[in-house]
Amino acid sequence: MRVSLDGPESPSHSRAATILVKEKAWPTLSYNYWNDGSTTNEELDPHYGTAILEYDEREDKLEGKYYNRPDQRGTHGILELYRVN
Repeated sequence: MRVSLDGPESPSHSRAATILVKEKAWPTLSYNYWNDGSTTNEELDPHYGTAILEYDEREDKLEGKYYNRPDQRGTHGILELYRVN
């Protein structure tokens, strides 16, 4: 499985990914990624990161947190990914 994200400033691609399914819990997608950095934003250097996203069936979306290695970038935030038909 490969997870690719085409962000507004830079692309990222998973290095490893896992889908966890547990009874009475939302499926969770966890992955480690490499971000190529940005050619237009000097502060966005290439870096590794991790994302842990849970599936919300009502809204048909993946939502969760991402974070980057503190020695490379040290940022974190929330991802909300919606299905596009």
